[in-house]
Amino acid sequence: MHQSSWLDPKEVQPLDLLLHLGKSQISALVAWFGDAIYSHIAIMVEAGNFVEAAPGGARALPLARRIAQANDYFFIDVYRPCARGGRVPSAQQIAAVVQRAHHYLGSPYPFDLLAQLGVISALRGRLPENNVIRWVIRLAIDAALARDPAQVMCSEIVFRALAEAPTRPEQQMRPAIVVSAPLLLPFPAIDVAQLRKELEAMLKPFPPIAQLDAGQQPVLDASHSDAALAADYGKLRTLYGRPEQPASASDIAVSDVIVVPDPNPKTVSPGDLERSPSVRFVGRLRLG
Repeated sequence: MHQSSWLDPKEVQPLDLLLHLGKSQISALVAWFGDAIYSHIAIMVEAGNFVEAAPGGARALPLARRIAQANDYFFIDVYRPCARGGRVPSAQQIAAVVQRAHHYLGSPYPFDLLAQLGVISALRGRLPENNVIRWVIRLAIDAALARDPAQVMCSEIVFRALAEAPTRPEQQMRPAIVVSAPLLLPFPAIDVAQLRKELEAMLKPFPPIAQLDAGQQPVLDASHSDAALAADYGKLRTLYGRPEQPASASDIAVSDVIVVPDPNPKTVSPGDLERSPSVRFVGRLRLG
């Protein structure tokens, strides 16, 4: 990234999207399965505050507090939405999106990162080869299937705030979501010991996690087979309104830009919003 890409926090505006990459091992997996370099997204509202989904319910926080959390995030990139036709949003459109973002404050968000990983991996249709990760995905699927799909996730709040904003005319801020070929990002280097600690914090007490102590890949049973994982992926895709198998790279030409006519907000990911032709990269915030 060039030095000129650093963004002064004072330049961040209402409606700007904050795309994060967290430092946890689960965040790295969420980003990889989501075919992106980001694991979390939030939207700016007003007076230096942003709205994000959080385990205790959607909340508004000061941007300055997030910038200070250098121990938790590798980076936060800022993307700026445009109105339909590539126009700069009007004051009315900005106010409408902010109003809609505030509507979701307090919305329950029972999805910890593990459950989010299960949903994203199912929607993307990836079957990990590594036994450790396959074992974690088994846990993630169980966590995701146990959650109520009526609750909202991080990218869903952002997409809905933009798409449902009461603009004049209607849907002037709705982001275009496009079908794109997988990026084929390299699999992240996972610190298994740290991953074990994160899983313990999410699922304690959970004795089988001790299998990871020896530094060996866990022995998997039939529930971790390709057929078993694919079947549960199918359950999650149906639960979240996307029963079809995601398109593969061979189905999509690199030059194709196929707009999804009516995207399900529950299946929109941070990477989908990053790749939307309705947003543009503005810069990266200095953390710390």
